[in-house]
Amino acid sequence: MFRSALIITISFVLLAFVAPAARAEIISDVLPIAVSLPVFGTNIRAGQIVTVDLAGQYVIASREYDPNILGVVVETAALSLSNQADTATTYLVASSGQVLLLVDSSSGAIKVGDFITTSSQAGYGMKALKPGVVVGQALQPFGTDDDKTASGQILVDVNPKFFPGVLGGQNTAFFTMLGSSLLALFSKNQLAFLEQSAKVIKAVIAALIALISIILSFINFGKAARSGIEASGRNPLAGKLITASITLNIALTIIAGVFGVALAYLIFVI
Repeated sequence: MFRSALIITISFVLLAFVAPAARAEIISDVLPIAVSLPVFGTNIRAGQIVTVDLAGQYVIASREYDPNILGVVVETAALSLSNQADTATTYLVASSGQVLLLVDSSSGAIKVGDFITTSSQAGYGMKALKPGVVVGQALQPFGTDDDKTASGQILVDVNPKFFPGVLGGQNTAFFTMLGSSLLALFSKNQLAFLEQSAKVIKAVIAALIALISIILSFINFGKAARSGIEASGRNPLAGKLITASITLNIALTIIAGVFGVALAYLIFVI
């Protein structure tokens, strides 16, 4: 019983620290966070997608499904690092948050929630139809399937990562992160590799915590049941008290397991 209570206490403490962090993460994801980078190209403007070329230079993306997407050019950001956007070749590039993105309908109409990748039109994005790196998800619809030449601007939740396509009707989050890490490893975008690797590690830690919680719960349940049976055999007159103690221990064990899984989920989503 003491072990179960201890597990629950630890879970409560961790949740108290993790939950506020999760809320802070959600808030920060809404506001663009950018860094000033030397971007090479002509007629560079806000809303264009930035990538990394084979020479390691930051340039405007100009091919479909570019594997080295870094972010989107923005005019202002809630938080910027080394802000030198007023120089001739340096621009603010947002790699997270909600920003306005230039898009076209070359791959069809864009719906809310669609993943956006790079288009063949310099700096523009389009709806992703196959596995590859995406710049983020659309927060607004755009275009129609009948017009493949339309272009404009929509709000997008920027979060460069690997899009594995639809598997069984669902996007598999773990394989999305794993694919992002592997793809970034073989690209020039080392920043993306570090970010995605951290997400994969976080997912593995979450899975281990959930697994350990379940295993410990089963072990504790087995010990409690065995101890109760043995105690009942030694003292039949205290059967009701022993039964109540076993029931309480089992309940605490189940609660501890549930909190362990909940903690693992929170670690995974933040």
